[in-house]
Amino acid sequence: LPTLFKTLEMGDEEITDLVVAAEASVAQHLLVSGSCDANEVRTLARKRQDVADAPLWIDATPGVSIPSLRNQ
Repeated sequence: LPTLFKTLEMGDEEITDLVVAAEASVAQHLLVSGSCDANEVRTLARKRQDVADAPLWIDATPGVSIPSLRNQ
């Protein structure tokens, strides 16, 4: 399913990490802190490739106002 993420607060890597962690069923704080066990690392690597292959677009343009975002 093609998906567009528009964010005012996070960068594209942060959004990608959120999606990958969710797809891998791994708590995001483990991914960010590097506290994953070997099995979680393998799962995250597989899911990262799945996310990379997915029809996913991230717009993290800085400085966009809410009215401007609404008009897009």
